Amino acid sequence: MTKTWIPLTALTPALISACSPSPVPIDPVGGAPAGAITPQIMGQRLFEDLCASCHGVDARGGGSLSHLLRIETPDLTRISAGNGGTFPRAVVRAKIDGTDDVEAHGTRVMPVWGRSLRPNPESDSEADRTVAERQINDLVEHLSSIQDHSPL
Repeated sequence: MTKTWIPLTALTPALISACSPSPVPIDPVGGAPAGAITPQIMGQRLFEDLCASCHGVDARGGGSLSHLLRIETPDLTRISAGNGGTFPRAVVRAKIDGTDDVEAHGTRVMPVWGRSLRPNPESDSEADRTVAERQINDLVEHLSSIQDHSPL
């Protein structure tokens, strides 16, 4: 049996090519890499996990628990329409983060989504605050992106 030796330098181009990441396609509309996790996508995931049980996956108010509430669950796709066609980011953010109390969301101490959107109160970590802020921003971006701008 004869062994054939291939010099390592002969394999180098093939190894580099095989191990190098392929170019990432770019989404022509958003400019982000195709399949990238954008704030809207993260916001949608958070919405489905934390909000859809009351507001519905489509955010129109028909969640599986909405019938248990004392008030009608609002259609969150019509926020802009009810605000003269402008999405009120600061107002929406205040409702999510508890600055503006929403009775159905619970108290600021214990909102219905629990600790998910709150930094750890026992931590002074900037990272904890940053994660909570980013999640709230992502939810606001998602809600902004699903607005139905047709007249009321």
